[in-house]
Amino acid sequence: MTIAVARPAAAEFAPRVRRAPAQPTVILPAPDVAATAAAMIGTWTCTGDQQSQPAQLALTITLDADRAWIQTTADETIDGASVLKYTEYRTYDPVSHAWTRLEMANTTAFVESTSLGDTKGTWTWSGTLHGQTTVEIRDVEKRTDASHLEMTGDERLAGAWQRVYAFSCSKR
Repeated sequence: MTIAVARPAAAEFAPRVRRAPAQPTVILPAPDVAATAAAMIGTWTCTGDQQSQPAQLALTITLDADRAWIQTTADETIDGASVLKYTEYRTYDPVSHAWTRLEMANTTAFVESTSLGDTKGTWTWSGTLHGQTTVEIRDVEKRTDASHLEMTGDERLAGAWQRVYAFSCSKR
């Protein structure tokens, strides 16, 4: 009677090489974010209309999350009553050469949009509003000078663009 004994493979006896742990990759924010934020940071007061009603909008813009995102907080009022609050974040992706904007509102609606950035003082954002329905949106921000901003927003409804808001803003 022969008894077979399993022998360990040669690799099991090989010395184990200890490797130094890999250094984590640190991804730094694109310098475009801080450069763009420098012109935007501050408090803005806006007047205009929201769905054909006279409205006011207060914006506070800061650089957030270790200079990776530009954060905007907004409070819109009609007849002195706050009707809409939202927080917006935007950042730049140097790989795709595009900006991404995310907005979250107190209505639970949110917007995802992209832009190629500043073109002669104008930003055009295209994206989707997710709320009670999903709607294609287009927002335009035009800086007329260092302390003035014009903002308009349209939604595509029944195949046609319809103006939702228009504001003229001044930096305080």
